[in-house]
Amino acid sequence: IYYAEARERTRRLIRASNAMMLSIGIEYSGVVQYTLATALGAFSFFQLFIDAVFVTIVAVIIVLGSLLVYMLLVTNSEERQFEVVMVRAQGMAKAQLLHLMVTQALVFVIPGLILGIGFLLLVNAIVEYALEGFTKAPATP
Repeated sequence: IYYAEARERTRRLIRASNAMMLSIGIEYSGVVQYTLATALGAFSFFQLFIDAVFVTIVAVIIVLGSLLVYMLLVTNSEERQFEVVMVRAQGMAKAQLLHLMVTQALVFVIPGLILGIGFLLLVNAIVEYALEGFTKAPATP
C-alpha cells in the first residue's frame, strides 16, 4: 500500500475500510478516517519536487555533455585546419570533406555514448541495490 500511486492507494484503503465496515456492520455509527492516506498525500508533493530536481539535473548534465562534445569537435577542427586546407587544395570535394568530418565526429560520439550508457547502467544498478537494502523497498514496484 505504501508504494502504490495515490489513486491506487486510495482505492485499496477504501476496499479495506469497506470490508472492515461490512464485518462490523453497516449500522455502526463510526466514521472512517484515512489518516494514512492524508500523511502519505503530503509526501506526493515532495516526490514531485524531487522528480523535478532530478529531471533538471539530468537536463543540465546533457547540456554540459553536448557542449563538451561540441568543444572537442571545434578544437579538433581548428587543430586540423591546415590539413583540411591542404586536402582541399589537392582537390578533395566539399562533400568528401564533410563526410570525413562527420565520420570523425561519430568516432568521438559513439564510443562516448556506449561507455557513458554502460557506466550509467552500472551506477544505477549499484544505487538501486543500495537503496533497496537501506529502505527494504523493492526496486521495481
